[in-house]
Amino acid sequence: MKPSRFLIAALSGALLAILALPADAATETASSSPLVGRWERVTTCQELVSALTKAGLRKTAPAMLAGNGFVPGTPQQLATKTNICKGAVARRHSHFFTAAGQFGSVDYNGQQVDDGSYRLLDARTVRISDGKFHFRISGRELRLEPVISAAARRKALAFPLKFSTAGWQVAVAFPGHAWKRVPCAQWC
Repeated sequence: MKPSRFLIAALSGALLAILALPADAATETASSSPLVGRWERVTTCQELVSALTKAGLRKTAPAMLAGNGFVPGTPQQLATKTNICKGAVARRHSHFFTAAGQFGSVDYNGQQVDDGSYRLLDARTVRISDGKFHFRISGRELRLEPVISAAARRKALAFPLKFSTAGWQVAVAFPGHAWKRVPCAQWC
């Protein structure tokens, strides 16, 4: 059976469209991502407050700290504290990335506390849920740097005692600190 002219034209058009794509248009698939695995560190309240301050998001600290195990209290209660980290406890925390493109975080109790998806945008940039991050892997260490949009920053500062993508990006990254690769266990 001879292929129809329509089929040949359609296949030729599809092939030309693929060949016309710029080389940098393709993004790396999650299954081949160097991020696949679990990354862990011990985090502290003061590290997060310092990172939020450097990012211009210090006002969001009460919302980012509430419920994470560092210090007890609601965002409103934490906002009234002179020293927001007084009595804080350092906590082990990890992030995982699966070959299927899933992202998650695991708290100090071994409970999943964050979930979403991720997609590599290029060899050094990843989108995790609604946030964009630059990343660098050196040996068994991962460093994340949030890329916070002006709109996300404005929204976070307009409602500082509410969860925000900008504050979350800083809390995921802990910029300036390395995450160590650890065994996946059941997470990835």
